Amino acid sequence: MKKIVFYLLILTISGCIETFEPTIDLDTTAIVITGIITDLNPAQVEIARPVMGHIKEGNMKRVSGATVLLFDDQGNQEQLTEIKNGYYQGILKGVVGREYHINVHLPNNDIINSSPQLLKPCPSIDSLFLEQISYLKADGAITQLHINGLSLNLYMNRDDALSRYFKWKVGGTYSRYTAFDINRQEPPCYITLPADFNFTVGESMSSNADLLWKKLKLIKPDGTYAFGHSVEVEQYSLTKEAYNYWKKIEDQQSNVGSVFDPPPAQITGNLSYVDDQNIPAIGFFEVSGVKKKRIFINSTFFLVFPEKPNQFSTRDLDARCFPPFGWAGPFISPHWCDDCLLIENSTKIKPSYWPE
Repeated sequence: MKKIVFYLLILTISGCIETFEPTIDLDTTAIVITGIITDLNPAQVEIARPVMGHIKEGNMKRVSGATVLLFDDQGNQEQLTEIKNGYYQGILKGVVGREYHINVHLPNNDIINSSPQLLKPCPSIDSLFLEQISYLKADGAITQLHINGLSLNLYMNRDDALSRYFKWKVGGTYSRYTAFDINRQEPPCYITLPADFNFTVGESMSSNADLLWKKLKLIKPDGTYAFGHSVEVEQYSLTKEAYNYWKKIEDQQSNVGSVFDPPPAQITGNLSYVDDQNIPAIGFFEVSGVKKKRIFINSTFFLVFPEKPNQFSTRDLDARCFPPFGWAGPFISPHWCDDCLLIENSTKIKPSYWPE
């Protein structure tokens, strides 16, 4: 009998497993399988097991040597290739209207299946809309400042909304200069942020509305908007099973942290062992249609309060490049302070979607 572990986890397509603490128990024999296939990208699957402590990126051991098979309801089959330790990838994109599931043969001869999921078409994003809002921000122990931010809202046309359940991810690319290039003599770098962690899920709205509306994210003014920030929204169609899975994770994300919160619950995905289907594996294999849309934001979109003239300063971004005030000892700045190209996911090639 395999030991069931209570986890709260998120798949990030770039290959990181994130969690929301606390973890009630730990079993280093547990398997975590996460994956996705969409109509834009072929199947990707990650297999790992916890090593110690909570399940998070530094405490996961990737499982190599597994055989991962992808099936559709038309009798087609594809074996995914292990592109690096514990990461498996296919070649064929998903097709709207077909059902997909995976079959995983582990090196210890255990076999895990996912339940079939229908690839539903994803409606186009009609528009992204920014709304000026004001929120309170603590400054020290006493003062609270009214700070202006933006609410990022999404609209889709009801006539196109064939799926009832959705997931949205928000990422983007921002522009910045090398920290020591005070006079900005060199061209800027463009740093792409992962969309994986900022997600939300939802259902269709009232049938009386022509446009479906969703408030996606509060955007707070900071240095990433000083020289322009291209925000990208990814919209995923979900099955009801996938929606229930992600909704539980979203609820746990918002609840964890208070003694009055309900205890963390086991979030069951769509994976199970063939030899005992009453014992779920941890994770989910998702099948989704995807649409994307961008909106460009810079500091002029925000209202700047006189008491916060430096809210778009890159000081926070470059904080590690300079010694703290009053620092008397030796100080060594990170290598990327001399060249912003050394920042992860950075390039000096202006993206095609970047405005002139």
